[in-house]
Amino acid sequence: MGNVLPAILIVIVCFPFAFNAQSLKPLPTEFVDCVTNQRGVPVASNKQQTPLIKSRSGIVAYAEITAQSSTIGQCQNSTTVYVGQGNGSFRRVLRQGVERISDGSIYDGNGVAYMSWSPSGRNLLVVLFQWIWGTDGDGNYKYFLIKAGDNAARLMFPERAIWEQFKHPCYAQISFNSWVDDERIQLETRPLINFDEEGKPDPTPSCIKEPTMFSFDVLTDAVSGSSANF
Repeated sequence: MGNVLPAILIVIVCFPFAFNAQSLKPLPTEFVDCVTNQRGVPVASNKQQTPLIKSRSGIVAYAEITAQSSTIGQCQNSTTVYVGQGNGSFRRVLRQGVERISDGSIYDGNGVAYMSWSPSGRNLLVVLFQWIWGTDGDGNYKYFLIKAGDNAARLMFPERAIWEQFKHPCYAQISFNSWVDDERIQLETRPLINFDEEGKPDPTPSCIKEPTMFSFDVLTDAVSGSSANF
């Protein structure tokens, strides 16, 4: 988990939603909470939807995120991504629910941080953010590739590929930046120093000296970037 926690509206008769220009900024659906009372306890469910993201070839994608409250005051999220041809008919291509991880804990929160079509509209990138409700721990970003016309998503690990470039334990912030072309995405890696509760810096160094761009090939999983900043 290498990350730290952190449109112009066009009314279309066929769609009760807004189209969104592709943006480098995270979507507001990255973090979706249940409706809570004054004490912060979930008391009702909440559903949010991303804007419609339209490709150059006319294919449209959007996602729905549901934060479901329970009778015992818990919140659990599920995210569903849909793709369609723009005539109002959509098919489900991805669903993310609660996920148990290797240490036994559970990512019970998730949302959509980024949705972006490649330049020609051949590939759709969906970046989900996961977290554990009720904790202050770091979250996790999951990257999915959906080819136009496909009915399923492929999980990719660009951040893992970047971490493997560093030969020693270190800190960094990694985030999606943009598409380079139809086969490569660009990720920005920024220096990071952690501090303890007393404000003392962690002895573990930052992985890089200054912001560095890496490109990740979505077909071969190969990563490239400048080692001059390591």
